Amino acid sequence: MADDKKAEISVTVFPGDVGGITANVNRWRGMVGLAPLDEEGLAKESTALTLAGGRKGILVNLGGSSPKRILAAIVPDGDHTWFFRLTAPDALASAELRNFTDWIQSVE
Repeated sequence: MADDKKAEISVTVFPGDVGGITANVNRWRGMVGLAPLDEEGLAKESTALTLAGGRKGILVNLGGSSPKRILAAIVPDGDHTWFFRLTAPDALASAELRNFTDWIQSVE
């Protein structure tokens, strides 16, 4: 399969908030060549999600100077935080945004 047709998906869960939502999003932003955001900027650049089990989270769609795009959701869950991330070439990630969002929202 050509590299432009490959996506990497990861699902991880960590105890606590692992540095906070803004810090994690800014780490991913750096990976695609974007400058960090403050909490106000993050609120403008993210989308609220509600998962099937009722948990609330956010979705970010990050594309910058890198040929890669990162789609990621962060879902706090009690004393843990779930991270769902898709990293792929820009066109592929953009084409899969709806599928990725639907998948995250189906999680119970």
